Amino acid sequence: SNPGGESRLRVDVEVVNSDANVSKVPEPTAPTPRKIPRGHIIARQTERLFLAGETECPDAIYPSDISNNANFPKENMIRTPDSKPIVALVPWRNSDLVSLSERSIHVLSCPANLAVSQWGWTEVSREVGCVAPRTAVTFGNDVFFLSESGLNSLQIAQQNEQRQLTAVKSAPIDDVIRRINWAQVWKSCAISFQD
Repeated sequence: SNPGGESRLRVDVEVVNSDANVSKVPEPTAPTPRKIPRGHIIARQTERLFLAGETECPDAIYPSDISNNANFPKENMIRTPDSKPIVALVPWRNSDLVSLSERSIHVLSCPANLAVSQWGWTEVSREVGCVAPRTAVTFGNDVFFLSESGLNSLQIAQQNEQRQLTAVKSAPIDDVIRRINWAQVWKSCAISFQD
């Protein structure tokens, strides 16, 4: 009887072989789990999770298996073309993932029907980047983020489907942008509302 009212069951299994020797059943060996990267940046795109921001390899993106979002095969690791530490990842459009560093922007095309080795990078900028990771958000068809020059956006040019930066969106409030405490800018964040 159990005074707490909980049912508990303990089972010890023993096997008796033909020689009448008693032995314990060996515990099954579990497969060795793959190490999940310890990145602090996460995004979801094309049925996969993407991790980045690992201290040992700050310019790496780790896509999960398409069939198992808890598995991040080492062979799937992708490095950014300029080797700069990733600040933010933003899912964008159908199968694009925007990778922002403090001074560069790249777009990774990652269609679900292609192997990771077949994905490709498009460089957008090697001069402008994101200074506050939580300011990188999608709104409509654009990706907005805070850079050293103010609020920027990444968009698709309608005529040729090229990814391009627009003029600084915060130019009308430049006096406010100049008053930003840049030592604390990493605390800034943005949300998209009524997209």
